[in-house]
Amino acid sequence: MKESFFDSIICKLEPFKFIDVGAMSIIDEPYQPLMERTVGSVLGFEPQKEECEKLQTQYSENSDRYIFLPFAVGDGSERTFYECNFTMTSSLYRPNKRLVSEFHNLGNIMEVVREQPIKTVRLDDVKEAYNSDYLKLDAQGGELDILQHGRNVLKSVLMIHTEVEFVPLYENQPLFADIDAELRHNGFMFHRFEGLSGRPYKPLRYKGNANLPISQTLWSDAIYVRNITKLEDIPTHRILKLAVMLDILYESFDLSAWLLKAFDQRSGFRLQEAYLDYLVSVNAGSLVCEQI
Repeated sequence: MKESFFDSIICKLEPFKFIDVGAMSIIDEPYQPLMERTVGSVLGFEPQKEECEKLQTQYSENSDRYIFLPFAVGDGSERTFYECNFTMTSSLYRPNKRLVSEFHNLGNIMEVVREQPIKTVRLDDVKEAYNSDYLKLDAQGGELDILQHGRNVLKSVLMIHTEVEFVPLYENQPLFADIDAELRHNGFMFHRFEGLSGRPYKPLRYKGNANLPISQTLWSDAIYVRNITKLEDIPTHRILKLAVMLDILYESFDLSAWLLKAFDQRSGFRLQEAYLDYLVSVNAGSLVCEQI
């Protein structure tokens, strides 16, 4: 576990609460570094029964901190779930076979093997989801449905990590622009992309790698934070929680330091000064702090 300036501070904060929509046992989740440090909790959703059971087994010794529910989160309606040959590409949206087949190593992992009716649940109707700090979405095109029917839950959320697509890998799926508009409408600000991914159009390959894009970006993970131009809407202790998440989960040192200034102005502490000294000392030569 990588050392952080905030290691001695976390234990004094309210426990972090994470929501994970589209949890899978084979993925290292972005919030895990904080779960290793805190008595926080995870509320996970995974509609594929076998995958959900794997998670429940994996975390059985910590079932009080990790709760996984076999729900498909969406708009609350009856939908069709498209189970694909590659578990991670299964979705409430049908794969756009016509488009994805034009790329190397994409259409072949999005083959529908089963269609089944499923009742979705609205995030706003899950009482355990309220008062959460962080939301991770990986719903293969279903992210906008979740956000639009989880607006009350979002009121407490400080940070969102969501998968986004730039082209319709699934039929009629909302794209990045739609998700961005929804999140900005609900008081969030785009922070950054966490990797840009794609595939090469057939028949070309780059360096013989079918997974390495040549020009086309297809998807990414987008990180959003509460709108920092409206800090007056965020309680003081939650500004500190956001600074902690930015540092430990994303190494967003500059924004974390900026938030600590606002925290200090309200609280009378001098955390920003200590934090900047720490950053410069442990990142000698790579981070330089100008005089403020």
